[in-house]
Formats: sequence, C-alpha cells, structure tokens
Amino acid sequence: MESVEKVRADLARNLRMLRAAARVTQEDLAHRANLQRSQISQIEQEQGNPSLKTLCQLADAFDLVVCELLSPSLALNRRGSN
Repeated sequence: MESVEKVRADLARNLRMLRAAARVTQEDLAHRANLQRSQISQIEQEQGNPSLKTLCQLADAFDLVVCELLSPSLALNRRGSN
C-alpha cells in the first residue's frame, strides 16, 4: 500500500508538470477547475488533502481521469509522448 505522502507528492508533481505543459498559471487552472488559486497552490506544495470532488475537477481540467492525475508514472508517460 502506498503512503499518503507518496500519493500527495505524485499529485503535486503531476499537477505542476501538467500546468507547465499547458502553460497556465495557478489562477488559470483554478478558473478552469472552478477552484480557488490557494487550493491549487496547497496541492502543488503537498499540503492538505484534496477531496474527491477537487481531484475530479482537476482531472477534468486536463481531460484526464483521476487515476492518471495520481499516477506515479504520469510525468514519464507525458515526457515520452513529446
């Protein structure tokens, strides 16, 4: 079983990577996902525990499913598709 810290770190890394690849600010992503910019910041800093609803909103903003957003290998998969 994965630790909460590992999943939180994977989510933070993936969110930063996806946002950079899409060239959007935290504010832009917050608007797309109907969230507050502070929520995006907290997730990217590995703080807090985002709700399932928040994870779904973030995944939808990038046209992903939640399991992709949490995937340890998302960054590797995305780099390989360039």
